[in-house]
Amino acid sequence: MARFIFGCEHGVGAQQNQCFGDRGVCIREQKREHGGEDSPRVSRSRAARVLHARVSGAPPIAHLLLPRNRCLAWNAAHDALSPMDGCIMLSSMIVQEHLIALCRRVDPQASILRTERMTGGVSAEVQRVTLATRDGRTRELVVRSHREFSGKSDPALRAEREYRLLARLAATDQPIPRPCAYDPPFTLLLEWVEGSSAMPAAPAEPLAALIAGVHESGVTVADVPFVDPLPMLREWLPSMTIPQTLPALSNAHLTLVHGDFWPGNVLWHHGAVAALIDWEDASMGDCLIDVAAMRAELYRLTNRQTVDEFTRAYAGGRGIDEGRLAWWDLFMASAQLMYMDSWGLAPEELQQRGNAMSRWQQDALTALGQGH
Repeated sequence: MARFIFGCEHGVGAQQNQCFGDRGVCIREQKREHGGEDSPRVSRSRAARVLHARVSGAPPIAHLLLPRNRCLAWNAAHDALSPMDGCIMLSSMIVQEHLIALCRRVDPQASILRTERMTGGVSAEVQRVTLATRDGRTRELVVRSHREFSGKSDPALRAEREYRLLARLAATDQPIPRPCAYDPPFTLLLEWVEGSSAMPAAPAEPLAALIAGVHESGVTVADVPFVDPLPMLREWLPSMTIPQTLPALSNAHLTLVHGDFWPGNVLWHHGAVAALIDWEDASMGDCLIDVAAMRAELYRLTNRQTVDEFTRAYAGGRGIDEGRLAWWDLFMASAQLMYMDSWGLAPEELQQRGNAMSRWQQDALTALGQGH
């Protein structure tokens, strides 16, 4: 990879270069005028700069017009310059070269047949990559690049933790996407898992068995704080009586929890679970975090009967602390109501989800003796 240099122009013919790291391209910044006083872009152009991206001395491959003094940062996850209001992709050539280098860490002789950007994620960008192997076969991989997202930890930490956890889970019989390589700081290369997030007609028991297997796997993660729902509930629901501590919560046995257990992260193939994906929020915590997360989604997508079937199947002969579960139900419904506006949902889905979570929140409050 070439060194990455950002050039900042200070007057005609004068440039000051600063090295930002060991990855990326060489950026040269120049001022450019766009015409006379009658030009509709004059007012903008006098405060604009054109950034020329060059790779190994090649001609400019991207031209970005940005206001003077605009803050820019290089986002290595996306091979892009990121202004304050979003990410501007530079060149497909840069991305392609990066993908080739990354995929050849798995198969040095492979070439890329095609790539496909996957939709649905909010805190990571995901691409499906189809490789042509030397023996004439194809191989499907996933490139998962973490990015900044409100309420999430540093993307570099999330990426490293997710890769380490997947490597440990790969030694168990848990259905996960197998990790192939880690490209610091933000990117993971995973095996593609064939499947769809569309649930079968009877999802309750398979979902319960899936998450119970995670909780009983014996795998642990470090350096991720335990989620205490009470401080957040006091902030979100100031009119409610939320205790300072609850022994049932604080004394709960800590186990590996997925942290984002909802139908969108479960892949099905021919009616069976194919994989549980997106492990960036995993931590050591109360197992009922995951149970409550899926209960809320099943309530929204199916009916109360399916919710109860899932809960009974998870409990098995062990039983469940109904009071503790009600607090987690309240937490999950309230968290969705607080953050769903930032998930990029269509207006109809946002309204449907909001209505369902308002009802689910009220049910949880009633179970806790605080309903209207």
